[in-house]
Amino acid sequence: ADIEALLRGEPPTMSAVRSAMLAGLCDAHPDLTQDDAGRLIDHLGHARAASLIYQALALAFPPAKEGSAPRPRKATRAKA
Repeated sequence: ADIEALLRGEPPTMSAVRSAMLAGLCDAHPDLTQDDAGRLIDHLGHARAASLIYQALALAFPPAKEGSAPRPRKATRAKA
């Protein structure tokens, strides 16, 4: 829900920024906690952290090219 609000362009709450920061770093840092993400945001500053998250979201979800047909990703099954 927090990250969905960011994708809609709503002003970020601290919870949304922390959740997005954690989600963005969890593959490379699987032991990272919500508290760790909060400390990283404190170190960067809320505005800088939010800016970095928006940049990452823009790269991950670029706008569709005009006239192009939607190409949703196919669902995949999680590995057991």
